[in-house]
Amino acid sequence: MYRPWLPSPTLVLLTLIAGACGNGGTGGGGDAGTDGGATQDLAKRACDAGAGSKVDFAAAPTGRAPVAGDIGFGCTTTADCKKGPRPVCWPTTLFNNTRYLPTAGGYCSSTCATDADCADSNMDPNNPNLCIDFGGTDGKACIAGCGDAVTCRPPGYSCTYLVNTDSNTVLTGCFPNGNLDCNPTDKAGCTTGTGLTGGCVRQAIEDSHGGNCLSVCQPSDSCEPDNNGNTFQCVYLDFRGGGDAFVGSLCFPAVAAPKDPGTTCQFANDCADGYQCDSGSGGSNKCLKLCRQGKPTPKCSTGTTCQDAFNICSGPGLCK
Repeated sequence: MYRPWLPSPTLVLLTLIAGACGNGGTGGGGDAGTDGGATQDLAKRACDAGAGSKVDFAAAPTGRAPVAGDIGFGCTTTADCKKGPRPVCWPTTLFNNTRYLPTAGGYCSSTCATDADCADSNMDPNNPNLCIDFGGTDGKACIAGCGDAVTCRPPGYSCTYLVNTDSNTVLTGCFPNGNLDCNPTDKAGCTTGTGLTGGCVRQAIEDSHGGNCLSVCQPSDSCEPDNNGNTFQCVYLDFRGGGDAFVGSLCFPAVAAPKDPGTTCQFANDCADGYQCDSGSGGSNKCLKLCRQGKPTPKCSTGTTCQDAFNICSGPGLCK
């Protein structure tokens, strides 16, 4: 099954419903967002100027020139669509379901069993069309492949990161961007759908309509579930190494089976709520309790102190 990709910490369910993502809230407030954090080793400390570098994805060349009838091309009726075992036009919404994301200008797709079913002569061989398993009664359908910021039709579509959960590989496809509500390079930040201060997490190659806005938080905050019941937890993230703007703490999607404190982990949100994976340079790769340097809460257990595990000079840390 393919799912949308979030930078290394987690995978979340593919979202078809407009407005279903990016609204995880926090029970905290106050100085939320003033503490920075990191989940990877940076060339410079996060409190130094100039950490990370800008990556101009929009300058990438296009590898695909779609023609009428291809997977992902615009349509008004199924007769407009020519590729795949059983071509179909989604003229207004995915799967012609009014609850799902809008398909601006229509979208040619097809039922499929494998990626090969979705092939067309104009696709980029390095970024082929994808047969995506949407699950449930929707089943598998073709999505146009992409590998740059100019192939997918504007407006309404972005070259979205998708993860094949069977092989754990990241691929990209032209997907409706109706719930990608922010620009991950915008240093001004973003506001979530529920009006909370947020940070933008990249979900697509494009900058405009390239990310989901998730609410900021602090250790010990309780992050509220979204409208679909998906749960979130407060973790510390730094996306500046790839040219994006956010550094700080976010209510991030929680994993289905979090790891217990002290156990081995890999990604920032692998651990139980209130804990984070010590996965930075020289880290233990264990689930350790989150804390705030120089703050009385959350309190570290006897024998441990709040240390600068994220190499950010002040703010969030881990109890070691």
